[in-house]
Amino acid sequence: GKDAFRYFLLREVPFGLDGDFSEIGLVKRINSDLANDLGNLLNRTLQMIERFKGCTVTACGPVDPLDLEMARLASATFETVCDKMSEFAFDEALKAIWTFISRMNKYIDETAPWKLGKENDPRLESVLGTLYQALIQIALMVAPFMPETAARMWKQLGLEGDPSGALFEDYPWGFLPEGTTIRREEILFPRIELKAWEEARAEREARRNLLPDPGEHEAEIGVEEFRKIELRTARVLSVEPVPNADKLYKLNLDLGYERRTIVSGIREFYEPADLVGRDIIVICNLKPAKLRGVQSNGMLLAAESPDGKELALLTLDRPITPGSRIH
Repeated sequence: GKDAFRYFLLREVPFGLDGDFSEIGLVKRINSDLANDLGNLLNRTLQMIERFKGCTVTACGPVDPLDLEMARLASATFETVCDKMSEFAFDEALKAIWTFISRMNKYIDETAPWKLGKENDPRLESVLGTLYQALIQIALMVAPFMPETAARMWKQLGLEGDPSGALFEDYPWGFLPEGTTIRREEILFPRIELKAWEEARAEREARRNLLPDPGEHEAEIGVEEFRKIELRTARVLSVEPVPNADKLYKLNLDLGYERRTIVSGIREFYEPADLVGRDIIVICNLKPAKLRGVQSNGMLLAAESPDGKELALLTLDRPITPGSRIH
């Protein structure tokens, strides 16, 4: 989505400087920072509030030094973000936010709220309260960079309004709207499976290399109809320009069982010397036709580019007796 792209550019490229973009770099940032760090923190916290508190935000219990450390870190992070944004150092601001996010994920591992819940430990109240407050602060801090993501977080936290227009003063650490019902929805950023992504990218590249469809397709025919076309090999014996015809050659051919003349419009693509001695493929059972006064008894096969600027004769990869049937 747009937010993931914004995050990648603002995090990877210092404002005002040149930077490199790569799809694989974007995918890795999405998986590492957005799915594993931010998305995981929100999802784990809401899952535990849902499981142990019936989706309801409750009062925070007595805090311990670790909880206070998280509160101080949130305040320090906000100050750093403000300073860096005033300097247009958006990459540094995001780095500070993600340092805080990583610390909060570590806080979950340190406090093990799933264990506290199973043991009915009152410490669970302060842990879940600390996590909930941290997510409010994170939503407010990421809003200038990722407004849609912040709004989705806000909604899942059960809060009203738009975090992009909210002030930190209105949501200080300690703000805990008791009785609020969380609304856990789809995860913020699903992980992108690298193998599936690489296969999809390879398929896109393959399609990109395809030429445009010329749009000139004939109706399908059956095998029996195709078999009515008599295709044979022929060796070019001589080539002469057709008088008063800039594009036509008269080709004298050896079909093994007979000599035959055909007229073909390949003059602008080949010199006579390029054709003599070649084994080509011709349609032998076409009705004779007169072209500029010369009777043509067949048609050679050639491929023409969509724009008509290129032409190539259908030939054989090895010598074979003239007149051999093409199947």
